[in-house]
Amino acid sequence: MSEIKHIEVTATVEELLIPINIKSKFKSMQDWLTNICQGKIPKKKISEYVIRLVSSQVSNEHIVCLYGVSTRFDAIGQPYTSIDFKPSSVFFKFPKIKYNSFSYKQMQEELTNQLKDFISTQEFHNSFLSNENIRMSFSDKPIWLKK
Repeated sequence: MSEIKHIEVTATVEELLIPINIKSKFKSMQDWLTNICQGKIPKKKISEYVIRLVSSQVSNEHIVCLYGVSTRFDAIGQPYTSIDFKPSSVFFKFPKIKYNSFSYKQMQEELTNQLKDFISTQEFHNSFLSNENIRMSFSDKPIWLKK
């Protein structure tokens, strides 16, 4: 008779804290991403870059952040994901005047479209970002797969 064992695997994932009152010095997401591409590069090996969209229904603000994560295994084989790279400008706040009436779903579509446009640029292809997968936190599919 075979014995059935219950195995539970849990993963620990470090989350990026979103500060209150983010000020963005960039006029567009394209400017923000270009700045990241031209800025400091990761010192550690990055498993993937995460792009996260945060929206506030109270203030009608939409913020996007980008950071690099790596997944490792601890001594007993449990996976954990840690944030191993933060660019000098982690956050971009979309201009309220243009985007304050957008729903979260509309912002997801807008962010996806703007990222697809940026990924087609030479700036992106010449940068460290193109060396790893890029995933949006609200989607299971990566927006960019490394070559």
